[in-house]
Amino acid sequence: MQTGATTFLDALDKRSVIVTQRVAFIGVLAMLFIAFTTISDVVMRWLFNAPIDGLSEIEGMALAVAVAGCFPAGAALRVNLTIDLIGNRVGPKVLAWLKALGALALLVFYVFVAWRIGEFAAKLGARGAETLYVRLPIAPFMWSVATFLGISALVQLINFIVSVRFALAGIPDPSGWSIENGEKPVEEKPVGEVNGLALTVTVLALLALARSEEHTSELQSQST
Repeated sequence: MQTGATTFLDALDKRSVIVTQRVAFIGVLAMLFIAFTTISDVVMRWLFNAPIDGLSEIEGMALAVAVAGCFPAGAALRVNLTIDLIGNRVGPKVLAWLKALGALALLVFYVFVAWRIGEFAAKLGARGAETLYVRLPIAPFMWSVATFLGISALVQLINFIVSVRFALAGIPDPSGWSIENGEKPVEEKPVGEVNGLALTVTVLALLALARSEEHTSELQSQST
């Protein structure tokens, strides 16, 4: 029989998935827009020798925020990769507490990274740091990244409480999946979205790296 606190926790867990997925959808759209903008810049540079000034700086800041906006959805969907090295060698109660310990470790990680990036954003804001060419303030973007990581920490706190609830019942948290036993994730659709997101981020990272190297080469040629 479920208590009022258990029902509230389940509802909060489901609501966090819905809300964070919508935020991640906006982040994915932003990344796709950045990709199309990059393609447009390359085409304009090739055909008309007229690149978009300062685009690499704007894209770098925007991409950081867009990717960070997908972190809360990843935490809510519990799509973090886990490898059960001793899952078949311990009982369900021990495994349940090990999963709770892993959830706690991830929570500490989110809190630490959010704190450090927030601290970095504060320093950037104090000295009025801007990008080199378009003079774009950097601090607001870093504060946005820190905020999304803070939201991820709050979502992970819910996950940790859920894991502890299962551990107290002697049952491992059924969410997530294991690479060892080959089990498929509980929800096929969100995992497909996450795989697509990972591919998109990888492609965008490669494009950003290529643009950065091209920009560095241009500066070196101009200096010589």
